[in-house]
Amino acid sequence: IYSSQDLLLTNSTIDHNRAVAGQGGGIYQDEDPIKLVNSTISNNSAMGDGGGIAVNTNFPQQSLHLGLYSSTIVGNSTSGSGGGLYSPLAGVQIGNSVLAHNLTLSAGGFQDCSVQQPLDSLGYNLLSDPNSCPLSGIRTGNQLGVNPQVGPLQANGGTTHTHLPLPGSPVIDAGNPAGCTSFDETSLFFDQRNYLRVVDGNQDGQARCDIGATEFGDGVPKAAYLPAIVASSSSATLRQSPTTSQVAEAGSVVGIGLVIGGALLSALVTLFLGDREEAQRLTDEAEAGNAPAGTSS
Repeated sequence: IYSSQDLLLTNSTIDHNRAVAGQGGGIYQDEDPIKLVNSTISNNSAMGDGGGIAVNTNFPQQSLHLGLYSSTIVGNSTSGSGGGLYSPLAGVQIGNSVLAHNLTLSAGGFQDCSVQQPLDSLGYNLLSDPNSCPLSGIRTGNQLGVNPQVGPLQANGGTTHTHLPLPGSPVIDAGNPAGCTSFDETSLFFDQRNYLRVVDGNQDGQARCDIGATEFGDGVPKAAYLPAIVASSSSATLRQSPTTSQVAEAGSVVGIGLVIGGALLSALVTLFLGDREEAQRLTDEAEAGNAPAGTSS
């Protein structure tokens, strides 16, 4: 991707691209800021700097021009500097993301970053090479010099290839306990595959989101338990509703959202499992074509 305008990339994978004679094997950011949410940058390469992502050197120092939120940047390589990320001047913000195991051939091994200023951490990140990726900001929940233990880039459900955490991975249930969020602090209820975000992956009785673009396990896709809502400017109608059993299988917290103009709004109703009567009430209302109490359209 060559980006010269403000770009928001969500639920996407950029993989197996190559910059033959330049920078930015996966993404080259030329002018305006770019934000990655629930996305994967993997197996890209560059003869120049930035195997995964390269940020234009003309950006003024200290300005924020790249944001990584609940994303995974692994397995990229470069013959220059910064196997995963190259940003010589502009600021980079990172939260709940994996930046690991990117290769810099000129350094003779793994080197995830080439940056002049520390990455602005929002916390709950995993970096395998903290020496090349110094952090400032919030350090809570960060795991440094750690192997993320993710599987190969492959079909793991959804419409894109992803790196799924392996059993025992340190990213499992290691995200922000208050919930994973996007760049604007809205909650991310689903991962890159559109599978439920907040599940108890390590079976400790407490559901938390994972670090990176995907949640551990097979999961339950959104379509299995969210009502499909077709919205227009004047009305919204339910096409499919979740059953109580589907809700119970989904995880500890289920968000029921409204789709307007292709955008999933923040959860209108949060259902905490264990309350069967409430689950049945919401299901009955959905099946009757009524919006749950406390919601609007």
